[in-house]
Amino acid sequence: MISANLCVRPTARYCILWEARFLQYLVMCGIACGISFQAQGESKQVSAAIHIDALGISDENLSISETVQLAVQARLSVAVITPHDNARVSYGLPPLRNVIRFGVERESITSFGSENYLEAVRTTNLNEPEVLTLAGVEAVPAYFWQGSPLKRLTARNLHKHMLVVGLTNSEDFDSVPSLANGFPGRLEGAFLLNLWPIGVLVLGCVLVLFNRRVSTADAPRSKLPGILVMVIGLLFGFNAYPFYQPFDAYNGDQGIGPYQAVIDHANARGALTYWAHPEVHQYSSMPAPWPASILVDSVYFETEPYSGDLLTAEGYTGFAIFEEGAISIGRPGGIWDQTLLEYCSGIREHPVWAIGELDFDMGHIDHGIGTSQTVLWLNEVTESGVVDALRRGSCYARRGMGTDITINDFMISGDQTGFTSGQNGQISGTPMVTIDIDTAPASMPLTVQIVRNGASIHTIEVEEPGQLTFRDTGPGLKGAFFYRFMIFKGGWPIVASNPIFVTIDPDPVSVIGNPKQIEASL
Repeated sequence: MISANLCVRPTARYCILWEARFLQYLVMCGIACGISFQAQGESKQVSAAIHIDALGISDENLSISETVQLAVQARLSVAVITPHDNARVSYGLPPLRNVIRFGVERESITSFGSENYLEAVRTTNLNEPEVLTLAGVEAVPAYFWQGSPLKRLTARNLHKHMLVVGLTNSEDFDSVPSLANGFPGRLEGAFLLNLWPIGVLVLGCVLVLFNRRVSTADAPRSKLPGILVMVIGLLFGFNAYPFYQPFDAYNGDQGIGPYQAVIDHANARGALTYWAHPEVHQYSSMPAPWPASILVDSVYFETEPYSGDLLTAEGYTGFAIFEEGAISIGRPGGIWDQTLLEYCSGIREHPVWAIGELDFDMGHIDHGIGTSQTVLWLNEVTESGVVDALRRGSCYARRGMGTDITINDFMISGDQTGFTSGQNGQISGTPMVTIDIDTAPASMPLTVQIVRNGASIHTIEVEEPGQLTFRDTGPGLKGAFFYRFMIFKGGWPIVASNPIFVTIDPDPVSVIGNPKQIEASL
């Protein structure tokens, strides 16, 4: 019927031309469908709540089991539990800062015990099989003190955190680098200088032995000076132990080093690292505990946004774009796009992925466990499957009103090939962007923003669910590019995809990354 209608034209040549174009269209649709099916395989979408600060040591907060029961009610499939690795803040008085110090401590994996924590997660998986529960950690690598007990004493960067997902045993949890757990030391000049208390202790021992040897009944020699020297050596030796730590809390901002140590620790164990709430500005205070209250009434805590660290750090997996990462990091041309451009140009070894984090720790009064989600494309709902999907960027983030939105497909295709979220490959011809949106009518209308290499290239107003297509005919489209998109509701970002990397009409110098890596991703 279609062919006959098309043939009602002035000439046979006109009829043949339209039939050929129509057949070409059908072939391209078939290729696109085949590409999408091949890329996604038999995968399905599951919703994950990442960053749940649950332990339940005190009555104020929910236990892991209680939190996962809320996840069941919210129809989530995965819950990533991330209590703090340690939650002790201490201030030491000079010159014996590690001997004379005061501090406060909240519940953490350290206080609960890593074996107890892992056992609680295992038990929850047995009792609540509807939700896969993963044991993660919210690392608190460092902070530094500003001021003094005689003035305004402020702990800075205490709220600068990293999420670690994929650690498998208690030793790995116990050794996450931090001021509390210590950092890997190196044999260098500072290490040797910190050994001076050992010399004082040896001197004290020599004085005691010497005085004992020369002491007589007529001319007794006191051992007290030698004993005092030994005590001084012991005190300062204990204060300096373990004799070399590259970072401390008393010499200002320690830079990216403590956080890079966490990233390296996770990478060495096949785990993933994410910057948590990187745009947050946290400020609070609390009364000083006794006996510190003798010197100071209150202790203050302040953390400035640390989005710039995403450009400085290397080897991490990604960052939380929701709730606190979409304004300066996630905007077109922002810090996220800058890291992705570094990957395209070969400066950065791995791309940076975005997730949605929950930061759920409000106890029994907060049941909004589904308000920020990471949606994963999985072949199997297992711990290894979840970690692998996160590692590959096979996911997207959604929050608030966006939790009713499902992205059935996101693909960049050329004349014959196409790729989906997190993939990296080569295409020829004019790129076609395909986004398939499924949502409840109440979520409409929406605005979809398509971003290419950090620039917003197209905006689509969406009034009803369906498949959106956009052919990118921009000038000079040859070389390495990435595409991603964001969805807005009333001006607020509510869905963020992860990027797709393509090399368009590739030549030997424009391919993204290593050719073997690209071949493996096809």
